[in-house]
Amino acid sequence: MRIGKLLWLSPLLLSLGGCGWFGGKPNPITQCADLMIDAYPDGDIEITHKSIVQNALALQTVTIQGARSDVPPTAAVAHDVAVECKFDHDVLTDFHWSKPPFR
Repeated sequence: MRIGKLLWLSPLLLSLGGCGWFGGKPNPITQCADLMIDAYPDGDIEITHKSIVQNALALQTVTIQGARSDVPPTAAVAHDVAVECKFDHDVLTDFHWSKPPFR
């Protein structure tokens, strides 16, 4: 009886594996957004836009835009920030600020 229950649950467990549970592959958009926030922890960045472009079968470019809620738009430091991350086979190969948090 236990084997029957396990066989019945296996499609559910396999589908959850693709969602990131049970060690599934990470989401590049989430990884890039988290990295942007971690790279400038005192920035209080609110994510305003996320996009991903599939450049080839295994190459992806992720763009994350954000606004610093603790900085007015006319301040000497940047209010709007953005980063770009490149992934090859779900491995981060490049991270850079396209709109840095400083001017």
